[in-house]
Amino acid sequence: MNYTTFLTPHKTSRKHGEVELIERTVDFSLQSLDAGVPDTHQLINIEGGWLVLSASVNVITAAPTNATIDLGYGGIPSYWGSGLRIDTVGRVNTIFTATKTATMPDVVRNKEQFTTEVDVVGAMYGDHVSVSSQDDADIADVTFSGYVIKPGVVAINVINPTQGGLSLPTLTLEVVVKRAPYNGVLLVQSDTDTIDITATTDALDVDIDSGVIIVSALVVRV
Repeated sequence: MNYTTFLTPHKTSRKHGEVELIERTVDFSLQSLDAGVPDTHQLINIEGGWLVLSASVNVITAAPTNATIDLGYGGIPSYWGSGLRIDTVGRVNTIFTATKTATMPDVVRNKEQFTTEVDVVGAMYGDHVSVSSQDDADIADVTFSGYVIKPGVVAINVINPTQGGLSLPTLTLEVVVKRAPYNGVLLVQSDTDTIDITATTDALDVDIDSGVIIVSALVVRV
């Protein structure tokens, strides 16, 4: 794994009281990332005692097709994003949602049972999936789980932990897929570190040698 400190002059900071937006522009034609190694660019210094409210990626010029990166810091390299695709211009999403109305099966006691599949555009292997019902029906005795069965498709299971069989109504299920389960969780930084991007092979083993992105972090200096 190769680490590159990528502190270019392309920095913009806007200070609002104690809250500061720090941005780094990364031009991959000047410093590429090898996904197979994988290479890491260190972008933003964060000091001990800082609070990091959020971090995100905005693609200005698309990277090669299927190029993906993790966004994180030394402690958790994918804290703000895992396998983020940077081959399309625009802000990189880390949350994907979908709904589906499904006829529930009769669920035997103490059993997890396959229910249905739902298309979730953008979902990838390893993403965190949560499933809930939008209906008012009494389903207190069951829980739902989900996982990405293939890119863009989530499988939903219904779980009956009770000792009796259950007959369920038709339900509208809401599926939320998170590429970054920690995003939105305040990071209290105890030691000096850096916010980094790391090339990944989540889609394909693609070296990132073109494209321009902006990595932003909203921090509080305390």
